[in-house]
Amino acid sequence: MKKIFTNSPTPEITAWKKVSEETKLAGKYGLSLISQEFVNPLTEETEEYVFCRKAIGITIVPVLSNGNIMITRTFKHGKNAIFWEFPAGMNMSGKETPLQMAQVELAEESGLHSGKVIYLGSTSTGPRKFDTVEHLYLALDCEILPGGPSPSKGEILEVFELTPEELWGIIRQGDGSFSGFSELAIQRAADKGYIRRP
Repeated sequence: MKKIFTNSPTPEITAWKKVSEETKLAGKYGLSLISQEFVNPLTEETEEYVFCRKAIGITIVPVLSNGNIMITRTFKHGKNAIFWEFPAGMNMSGKETPLQMAQVELAEESGLHSGKVIYLGSTSTGPRKFDTVEHLYLALDCEILPGGPSPSKGEILEVFELTPEELWGIIRQGDGSFSGFSELAIQRAADKGYIRRP
């Protein structure tokens, strides 16, 4: 790796000093609007940054023993559109581990139990505007539970079984209808050799 530019006042970029933090607005579903002030090490001036904080999230890719993949479609209010996504959720109570959350969401949103769960790592999207950590999982050898899915009250979804070819076809459309965390999770699973790319 070769560094080709820096304007950092130190040999390497360092974290800015935070001088204050205030919750401006706290809402439902583990979301808050946060204002923070930092000292810019280049100008030495205090600057305000505003971002959204979301509870820790999880996304889990369910794979059946036949190699097909289960996925849901649901309405997303922020975009006012229907999205494809794998079972996902947020830890609003703070009492469950990300792995426990993944297993709960797998059962609730797809009606499945997993034989093996593999951690695919975590990610943050839009780190300047969102204080969000999403943990990504893969569930292998999933079996359908007798009762099927049991979505939360008010949650409306469709559950589909897709072949890998059908799934990659939806992703390759590139029309924005596939959730970003879900797309990253399936890409990581494929990079690690758990999911084949047709």
